[in-house]
Amino acid sequence: NFKIYNNISFYHKEIMLDLINKQANAGILLPMGMIIYQSIGEGNLHIVLTTADLQAKVIGVNLQELENLEDAVLKVITTLFPSAIHTYSDRSKTQERELLTKYTLNLKDADFEDVREKLEEKFEEKFAKAGFAMPSYFDFTEDLGKNSLYDFYVTYAICKIDVLRIVIKVEPQAAVLGPCTTMIYKKKNENKIVMGFASMYNWISSANIEDKAARHELLETQRIYENILKDVTKN
Repeated sequence: NFKIYNNISFYHKEIMLDLINKQANAGILLPMGMIIYQSIGEGNLHIVLTTADLQAKVIGVNLQELENLEDAVLKVITTLFPSAIHTYSDRSKTQERELLTKYTLNLKDADFEDVREKLEEKFEEKFAKAGFAMPSYFDFTEDLGKNSLYDFYVTYAICKIDVLRIVIKVEPQAAVLGPCTTMIYKKKNENKIVMGFASMYNWISSANIEDKAARHELLETQRIYENILKDVTKN
């Protein structure tokens, strides 16, 4: 259906590091997505990004850094495309379930570095076997500095192309909610490793997905995603 359809992953280093030092859940925006698309036979090029309000709804808290992030992205776009028409679109409906899915692995007396290595290896293997693509991996541990709240903080960008194809036929802007970034971290004052991602319920409610086939694929993706996280975090 599209002449052009691109999903670009990006993050703002300074703002995002400040954000995760204030709110661990903000790691689901590292990276965040931007969609650039043009339908066949259409004259307009669309650039789509998520708003600070939507991001705040998913991570569970509204912080000034989210507004700063939105402003920074809009500044780049308006500089590059000064004649572009800027509009806000709110197609969201009432959420059906929690928009953030999290699982915890209690370390007990185990060394967290050994556990982390095995966990990430198993995590990557299971997602690959399930047909997911993992286009990027980021380790922010050193970037957070010596005064960081975390022993480590990493994120994976994950997506399933077949599901995206089905969803964007129904709602072209929906893929801006991808990639499905998974955060994995351990705080220095906690004896556990936390894993989390923005759930497929976020896609369904925020993009107002009512098509049965698209909803089925998203809910099945949620089920697979949760099963993998349950498996890798069980003691």
